[in-house]
Amino acid sequence: MSYWAVVHTQPSSERKVEGRLTQQGFKCYLPILGERKAGVFRESVLFPRYLFLFVEDQWRCVLGTFGVTRVLLDNDRPARLPTRFVEELKGRENRKGYIEIPRERYRRGERIKITGGVFEGQYGLYVSAKHSDREIILLDILGSVELASSDLF
Repeated sequence: MSYWAVVHTQPSSERKVEGRLTQQGFKCYLPILGERKAGVFRESVLFPRYLFLFVEDQWRCVLGTFGVTRVLLDNDRPARLPTRFVEELKGRENRKGYIEIPRERYRRGERIKITGGVFEGQYGLYVSAKHSDREIILLDILGSVELASSDLF
């Protein structure tokens, strides 16, 4: 019975904990963002203070690993993280191993038309992306609403 679990670390210790756990024979996954801002390339942890641990049998020694604050539990066992969650994150990695976050398709304040769903045919102003498949739109008739990305044009 093996699965992915979540380890909470001390601040800025994710990489060190990953190394220590790997040395103990555990399989870990630490998603890293690679971003270029103002011409400077920067690496950062996607989920600060968290990393993913593949649990097979023995896991309690993880709690004694320097830098580990806790393991997220469900009763007395590590809580299960859906395998597809980790697979989807890994699927977003580019050739260099960095997670790619989709860029917003629209500019803030851009006028857009809704092409699907209950607000089909309405116009509004783009506010922001909530996450990968949801967008926040300021509709002329209702104010701010959250819509599926696939419903926008």
